[in-house]
Amino acid sequence: MEFETSRTRENLQVALAGESQNATVSRQMKKHVKLQDRGQAADFEADMQLEKDLARQWFEVLNEGPVNGTLASLHEAGAQSGREWSTLYRDWAAVAEEEGYQDLASQFRQAAETREQAAKNHEQWLAGAHGTAAPENG
Repeated sequence: MEFETSRTRENLQVALAGESQNATVSRQMKKHVKLQDRGQAADFEADMQLEKDLARQWFEVLNEGPVNGTLASLHEAGAQSGREWSTLYRDWAAVAEEEGYQDLASQFRQAAETREQAAKNHEQWLAGAHGTAAPENG
């Protein structure tokens, strides 16, 4: 079976997303408890580091090794931003609206606009790094 179309690859993508999400939750929890209990904040810090390490591990498996330098990282970040703003957030906004969640639909549309700008910024930086012209941000 081809790895690109395997369920194992899909599972790795879910694992990467899950660990990234877990790291975000742990970071938020650490901030919340830091004011009350520094020991518990340290526990959340350790959890967050583990989650980040697992996310990096799954990312490297999916990308056949570590990211190879700044340009490779920016190409991947730009591609991800493009998927987010052009498809995911717009589709999710339509679903949220259809289900009656107008506020969330609006938030998804705003996220799409924000990610679109980030994708344009990546394009401009990469164009400069490669010595080519990119469209102006607008």
